[in-house]
Amino acid sequence: MDKAIAIAARSDADLIDEITNIKVDADDAENGRRIQDENARLDRYETLQIEAITSNRKNAAVEMKWSDLARINIAQELAKELETQTISCQAIIDSKDRRIREFLAELEEKNFTFVKAMKRAEEDVRKMTKLITENVRRQREVHRGQLKFFEEYLQKDRADLLAEQKKELDALFEQRRQREESEFLEQRQEREKQFHQKNEDLCHRDLDEFNKVKMSLEGSIHELEQHLERTMATYQLNKEKLDYNLQVLAERNKEHSAIEASYKVKLSKLRDAKQRISDKFVKMETTSRKDNGNLTEELARLMQQYRHVLEKTRRFEEQDQKKISDVWANNETEVRGLVEKVLDGDRIIHEQLLGLAWTAPSLDQIQQEIEVMSEAGTVTGKSSTAIVSSESGHTSGSAGGRFSGSKVKAVMDWIRNEAGFLLDISVKDQCRDLPPEHRAVVEIDAILRATGCEDQRDVDLLVSQFFRGQDEDDETWLVEADDVLSLITEFIVEKENLRLADVAPDKKKKNRKGGEKTDAEKAARRRKEERKFWERIGHALPSMSVRLHAAVESCLNRQYKLLNRRAAAVQKCIIIERENHELKGALDKYLGSEVNQELQVPPTHVIRVLTNPSTPPSAAADEAKRILKKAREHNCAGEFLQPVDWKNLPGLHDYPLIVKRPMDLGTVLAKVEEDGDDAYADFGEFEDDLNLIWDNCHLFNRPGSYMSHLSEGKQSRSSRRSSLTAAENSRWAPSTRVDVKDEPFAAEAPAVLPPMDKAAVDGLHAAKIRLGWRLHSSLSPRELALVVEFMRTRKTAALKPLGPPDQDTGSESLLLDIDHLSALDPDCFTDVSQLVDLIIRSSSVPRSYIVIGLWKGESRYSPGDDALMRRPLRTRVMSLL
Repeated sequence: MDKAIAIAARSDADLIDEITNIKVDADDAENGRRIQDENARLDRYETLQIEAITSNRKNAAVEMKWSDLARINIAQELAKELETQTISCQAIIDSKDRRIREFLAELEEKNFTFVKAMKRAEEDVRKMTKLITENVRRQREVHRGQLKFFEEYLQKDRADLLAEQKKELDALFEQRRQREESEFLEQRQEREKQFHQKNEDLCHRDLDEFNKVKMSLEGSIHELEQHLERTMATYQLNKEKLDYNLQVLAERNKEHSAIEASYKVKLSKLRDAKQRISDKFVKMETTSRKDNGNLTEELARLMQQYRHVLEKTRRFEEQDQKKISDVWANNETEVRGLVEKVLDGDRIIHEQLLGLAWTAPSLDQIQQEIEVMSEAGTVTGKSSTAIVSSESGHTSGSAGGRFSGSKVKAVMDWIRNEAGFLLDISVKDQCRDLPPEHRAVVEIDAILRATGCEDQRDVDLLVSQFFRGQDEDDETWLVEADDVLSLITEFIVEKENLRLADVAPDKKKKNRKGGEKTDAEKAARRRKEERKFWERIGHALPSMSVRLHAAVESCLNRQYKLLNRRAAAVQKCIIIERENHELKGALDKYLGSEVNQELQVPPTHVIRVLTNPSTPPSAAADEAKRILKKAREHNCAGEFLQPVDWKNLPGLHDYPLIVKRPMDLGTVLAKVEEDGDDAYADFGEFEDDLNLIWDNCHLFNRPGSYMSHLSEGKQSRSSRRSSLTAAENSRWAPSTRVDVKDEPFAAEAPAVLPPMDKAAVDGLHAAKIRLGWRLHSSLSPRELALVVEFMRTRKTAALKPLGPPDQDTGSESLLLDIDHLSALDPDCFTDVSQLVDLIIRSSSVPRSYIVIGLWKGESRYSPGDDALMRRPLRTRVMSLL
């Protein structure tokens, strides 16, 4: 049996080992894949950060360029600058597209890797299935043989066991027969003793239970007797209270009888007074009816007179209304013509003066207001011609308002959507648990209370602001969402105006209801709407166009003043030239006079005219070429021989924004070779162009940078070489030329690095950005201190202290010039980049090992020395890109 179990266990162990080997291989492959994915993720994150910084710089350059574009007034220059902006924006978009393509390629590579992993997993599963199948078949064969062996062994063992059991059974039957005869009597006696003992136990238990029940019943009887006594005491107390109440009611009955007798006496007196008053009322009624008849006749006569006066007033109003209509039509025609002239002038300014595309402003709303006001603007006061009834017919028609429910609902929905900020926090909390329909009612009620809308009159005024200029049955919505707040503001102002008008002393508010409006109020409101109409039609031109016209007018005025100054200068030059000709004629006449021959010292001996200068103009041009040749041959002149290619070189997108007049040695030499003597009016202009090259370099580069050192050296050499003095009466005047030897300047610039192609420049720029970003955000203070100690050991000049260390904490602030480090010490730049990369990717490697591996044998610490980590150094590195 043990042998069979051992065989099966050995087979299972072999199977588990083979399957475990397959799983270990698969886990190892998966671990390697995850490590590669993590490295790719880190690279992708750094790439995205670099791309974000580069994109932000490009976007900042584009945004800075817009402010300069706004100051350009010439269309051709503006178009050229806009094209430059388009190229810059397209470069940004191309950079984003390139990143997208890289990510898509990486995604396709991941899909291919996933398919391969699935195929590998499928192969491993197939292999494990095959191993399990073979093991099952092998186990089945082994078990089948072992089972056959067990069956034979068990059958033999069964036969032996049956024979032994038969012998033992016969012996037991014999023993039982002998023991039954002797033990029967003993068992009967034992049972009798047990029954007697049980009977005694039951008697004692029943006696205890009877005593307990008796005691409980006696306690219950005692409690019931006490309850009966308490109930009898309560009944006796209630009987005494009822007797006392009966006596009190009897006393009150006597008092009420006396009061009733006094009231009867008073009633008889009041009846006598009523009779006297009735007789007096009859007499007064007779007199009042007589007076009423007389007053009715007087009222009829006055009403007849009022109708005649009202008819005359109506005729006068019709005449006045006709005059107003004629004046309105004339003014409207005149205003329309002026609007057309203004728009025509705006179009001429845009298309002819500015060269811009002109778009006609939308006049649909103004035209609609013109039509509405033309039809309804001259009916002011017509309602005043209605004959007022003598009855009390001034009550309002309905309390529901003068607008339909759909209009009011539409206005309330717009106000609820656009003025939600008027809701208090308590109202919002209250609405949070309400259903939508109840929530809308609560929010609208709160907004109306916040805007001061108190009654139906205010609601009608608010709705009329949204349907201004429309008929009451016209439900067309002409208001934009942006105008809702301005209309609410106008409603509040209008409500305040009406409130001030209501408190005026000449208003008879007591004679009209709260919801009515008098004819004077309607006329005043109409006049206000007409005033707003004329104001809006007077501002048909957009405010932007008005500001544009003001700017154009200002520019034209400046141009006019400039032309006037130029005309005055031209006129002055003409006058000076005329005086010069007169002076020349007088001088020639004076020099050619015969009287001069009689003088001992004639004027011709005193005045000498330089007709042949000692040095021809071409000699100055040759001198300029010689200076340029010397400058071009110097080892530091490689950066100044051609214009700066700011479009293709990275990091120079803001060069045209800073340097307004680019200049280089190649341009100056080409100008001298092409124009010769006409290249410059005098030698000062030549020196100005040379100095402009160095000034541009100082302007764009930081002080102390590599390019700044080069420009300082070149400027000092060129200034010593070009020390020529300009003569007074010649274009390239002769001068005393001093030969200056080519002496090296004090601070000899380092050797210029060989030029790099565009790909190498882009790679170097990306490496600098990556190093600056990692120093700024990816290192802890301890790791940053390690990098600083490494650069101090290399003794690089790119790391400069910004001040003395802190006396309390021992921390110090440092400035790291990455441009200087990459240009003048490329080996240190590469080592620092590798050190930072190794610190980020290998966080488990000891720091001392990293320092020893990268310091090339110059380590100051032995492995395991952690003195650097124990120093109180907290370094802040400012990365200037």
